Amino acid sequence: MKTILATLGISVLLGALAVLAVIYSGIYNVAATVEDVPPLRWVFITAREASIKRMRETFRRRRRAARNRWNADFAFTGKCASCAIPRS
Repeated sequence: MKTILATLGISVLLGALAVLAVIYSGIYNVAATVEDVPPLRWVFITAREASIKRMRETFRRRRRAARNRWNADFAFTGKCASCAIPRS
């Protein structure tokens, strides 16, 4: 069992090193002028859509929190005008 795990670990490490070697050697053209192969295009589109979805939810939560803070500040200002006057 240890041999299988060691072999698997070494294979993953060598695979990662091979990918890095290809990326940083300049063998693969990363220019936007060349169309990507369909599987790679699918990976890029899927990653982009997932990122947009995640960031959209983050933006909505932040906007909702800001709106709640604004409403709380406005309510405080309306109820306690003498305390809410900015000090000079």
